[in-house]
Amino acid sequence: MQKIQRILSAPDDQSFFLFGPRGVGKTTWIKNFISKNDIYIDLLKSSNYRELLAKPEIIEDNIPKNFSG
Repeated sequence: MQKIQRILSAPDDQSFFLFGPRGVGKTTWIKNFISKNDIYIDLLKSSNYRELLAKPEIIEDNIPKNFSG
């Protein structure tokens, strides 16, 4: 199997959303290239999706106190 080189890089010191069709490697990219200290919210996890859909303002609750990113 041939490995495809990606040209995507995360922005420095900024939040971002990663959108794209299923099966193109978004989750694999995230898990391989972001820091263990970064915050990752999986909206395919139905409990996360439902909770944030009902009350989007609670996304701040996912950020630990004194988080510096």
